[in-house]
Amino acid sequence: MTPDGFRIVRVHHEGTLYTPVITAFGQVLGPEAVAALARTPHAPGCVRWLTAIVADEAQPDDPTLPRPQLGAFVKAEPVELVLGDSGVPIGVVTRIALCPPGALPDTEGRALLGHMVLDDTVLAAIARAAIQAGILTGFCAEIDCRAEAGGLVGRIGVVRLGAREDNHLPNARVLASGEAPA
Repeated sequence: MTPDGFRIVRVHHEGTLYTPVITAFGQVLGPEAVAALARTPHAPGCVRWLTAIVADEAQPDDPTLPRPQLGAFVKAEPVELVLGDSGVPIGVVTRIALCPPGALPDTEGRALLGHMVLDDTVLAAIARAAIQAGILTGFCAEIDCRAEAGGLVGRIGVVRLGAREDNHLPNARVLASGEAPA
C-alpha cells in the first residue's frame, strides 16, 4: 500500500482477471479517479525505474496473434508506459535494446530489453508498490508492423504494465526495479 492508502489488487471474477486501483477503504476507483492520480505529484526528487523484457519471439498466448519477428524492429524511443488497459500514463520507456537469442533467460529467439522510468505521480507509486508485491509483473507491447521499403518493419507504440498472467506475451516481465535520488 502506498502512503496515500491506495493500492492495486488482483481480483478473479468469472474467469477474468482484474487489477483495479482501490482506496484504503476498499472502494474501486473509476477511470476519472485513476487518471486524476496520474496528475497528482508524489515523491519529487526520487527516480523510480524498471528493467524488463518488453517482448520476445515466443508465440503469444492468443493463437490468433502472430508470433513477433523482432529482427525487423526499429527503435523509436521514448515509448509511453501505461497502466494496463486503462491507458493512463505512468512513465516512459527510455531505452530499448534488441538482444540476440539466448542473451536473456527464459526467452525465445530475440528479445527486447527495456529500461523504464516511472513518473513522479501517485499512480506511478501505486504501480511500483504493485510490482514489488508481485501483482503487476507483465507487459504487453503494442507493436505496429507495416510493410516499408526493404520489408516488414515493427515499431512499439505503447507498453502496458499489467498482471503477467493477463499478458499476451508470456515471457514479457519485470526483471528488476528500484529507486534512487534524482
